[in-house]
Amino acid sequence: MRRRPSLVTALALALALGGCSGGSGPAAEPGTGPRNLLLVTVDTLRADHLGCYGYFRDTSPRIDALAARSLLFERCSVPMATTLPSHVSLLTGAYPLEHGVLANVAHGGRAFLPSPGLLSAAQVLADCGYRTAAFTSAKPLRAESGVDQGFQLFDASPERERRGNETLQLALGWLQEHVETRAGQPFFLWLHLFDPHDPYQAPPRFRGSFQADAELEAYMSERRIAEDSERHGRRLVDSQRAHDAYDEEIRFVDALMGRLLDRLEELELEPSTLLCLVGDHGEGLGQHDIPGHGYVWDEHLRAPLLISIPGEAPRRVVEPVSSVDVFPTLLSRLEPACVEPFLRQSSGVDLLAPGFAGRPVFGQSTERLSQFGEAPAFALQRGRWKLLRAGEGPARLYDLERDPHELQDQAGQEPDLVRELEAELERLLADQLKRAAELGQGAAVELDAATLRALEALGYTGGEMPAEDEETEGEASADGQRD
Repeated sequence: MRRRPSLVTALALALALGGCSGGSGPAAEPGTGPRNLLLVTVDTLRADHLGCYGYFRDTSPRIDALAARSLLFERCSVPMATTLPSHVSLLTGAYPLEHGVLANVAHGGRAFLPSPGLLSAAQVLADCGYRTAAFTSAKPLRAESGVDQGFQLFDASPERERRGNETLQLALGWLQEHVETRAGQPFFLWLHLFDPHDPYQAPPRFRGSFQADAELEAYMSERRIAEDSERHGRRLVDSQRAHDAYDEEIRFVDALMGRLLDRLEELELEPSTLLCLVGDHGEGLGQHDIPGHGYVWDEHLRAPLLISIPGEAPRRVVEPVSSVDVFPTLLSRLEPACVEPFLRQSSGVDLLAPGFAGRPVFGQSTERLSQFGEAPAFALQRGRWKLLRAGEGPARLYDLERDPHELQDQAGQEPDLVRELEAELERLLADQLKRAAELGQGAAVELDAATLRALEALGYTGGEMPAEDEETEGEASADGQRD
């Protein structure tokens, strides 16, 4: 008898056709604890390229110092390794299938808009009396994408990308003005930095900070990173040079974080401000023969997550968590009386609630891959085990404790566990589709010509990278000009 197609397979076909250790105690009572929220999202930031996550290079001294006084989540994953869907999930606590944003741009060059039934965290805080502002650095996070919901000021990059120092300067200006004129009002400030995204071209004073050596060779060998790789027009023709240039971008972002942290101290905002730093996704850098991102390998989905809470003792959280959990956690620390509507819609949980002990973590590939004939892929991590499923192909299983780089498929040795995790994945997908129906469908609308050109220049809408970007994707990425 032919096996009935699984929900994973059916969903894959539909998408292709359609284009801690927990327990810190209860949340703070109103009027106690931090009043303000500062969210920093860093695009394309691999957790394992930061010192606080064990990287051998000194890429992140200021971030590492922040980590030393924060809650550091060792195994945070995003639900999709793509800028816009990941940020929508972060800000709404909903998975991509629930909010409907499945790529930066829909097939055919249309813009995704999230479900109209969703609240954003910014809207919740604005309704609770917060002053809200966002400063973003790249076209995927434009106002008409829906991420501006609830922000009284939303300052997006006018070009395809804005340097992080420019975006930071605008955010610091807003912060200064807030202290001078609205000191009695709590604020929510979101700063988005895009710099680690390709092409990897740090400002001149950071270039040459890192040079390939035996340690890098060992790091790449352990992960079986080839000298060059190519996937759907994205080329990485010298993996060592790409790692050097990528790490220089991280060192640049780290310097920006230092400026931000210093300014918070100067303005005497540290004692009253909850600070969260999170990556929206990682980067392939040739691992699993993939230069960019958008797939469900660990180096794509895993992101750094640091939460600094005034008065909260620092520690490392080892249980797997998802970025959809971030705002249920943050809002419960800030405004417990106002958070209930957000928690009702959210698929995330409060990571610091008493009794939190972890749960399966979900991820999926970007819808953009359907343009190249690839079936959607899904991942489910439960404890040490991670299941990968793509289309009708056989599932793969990885033991992340013994094989953290996902090199040895264990599905043949653990058939019962594979069946158990597949059933769990199908239950989770069914629940997401049910919630999507309750929230209402997202939309795909036409983009204006200028925005479409900017997104095409970032390589998001077509099958091949634009010719002027192909050169800087790999071998020339450390030498191009982006100043």
